[in-house]
Amino acid sequence: MSRTAYIYVPKNKISVRNLGIGLARRVWGWENDALSKADGLGMARSLEPGDSVVFGHLGPSSRVQPEGWKDARLGKVVFAKVTRSLYQSGEWVWPDKPYPWRIDLEYVGEEEQVHGLALGATGMEALRLSANKQGQPVVRDVADAFEKVVGPAAAVPDEEDESRFDGPVDGKRLMAYRREQRWLKKLKFGDAEEVTCDLCGRELPRRFVRAAHIKRRADCEYPEQLKPENIMAACALGCDEVFEHGYIYVDDDGKIQPGPRCDVFPAVREFVKFAFTDRECGAYGVKSKPFFEYHRGQALRD
Repeated sequence: MSRTAYIYVPKNKISVRNLGIGLARRVWGWENDALSKADGLGMARSLEPGDSVVFGHLGPSSRVQPEGWKDARLGKVVFAKVTRSLYQSGEWVWPDKPYPWRIDLEYVGEEEQVHGLALGATGMEALRLSANKQGQPVVRDVADAFEKVVGPAAAVPDEEDESRFDGPVDGKRLMAYRREQRWLKKLKFGDAEEVTCDLCGRELPRRFVRAAHIKRRADCEYPEQLKPENIMAACALGCDEVFEHGYIYVDDDGKIQPGPRCDVFPAVREFVKFAFTDRECGAYGVKSKPFFEYHRGQALRD
């Protein structure tokens, strides 16, 4: 049975910054004194690739009685998977301290305003204990805490995910990509069974609409891949493909325009003219604008 390490991240700016750096670099670390308390080192050493990690953040005071967090709410919870067991390294990753005891991670997803009922009494108590032990990992026999909070994956065919996967198609990377798609769909579409495409405006069954990156996923820094403002709803009935490959772009007013590549293929040009003339992109806004600008630059480059 896989296990879960619960780690509490304090509210201070340094800890918040370090969490962001760790997720971007796909690593987490501890100082010697953090693992010296109780069985901290043993807990950390027990983690194996495939085990889950839950980072709790923005919780109440930890100076309460045992089980005192059972009904509490966490402002943010980040989920990850262990990809490398505990090791030591002197390479500087974080600017304030070396944090030499490390595990490598793969980001899975995150949720905001998570109630204790979602993580369960075991998970919440483990996070409370971690908060009282300088962020020491508290390991429990809990499998896939992410699925407990977010719920089972939406009915998305594997072929859809694989067609949008732009990395080497090996099992682990493809599995991680599918998890990312499930989380992004949950984030953008909630539990809706029908979703409106941000490009053509058609309302379609959820399985026909993808959580598509505006700035091409392969061109993104790791945190950019997961930003909601870099994600839009693009249907699998043609919209996702013509946007992905630069046959259309979104101008500075949010209107969908044909790209120069349309001139190469008359059939594509006719489709674009039929589907997007005088249409505005539903995902265009202040926060998403930089990602559309990047995409537009790529589409107009050729």
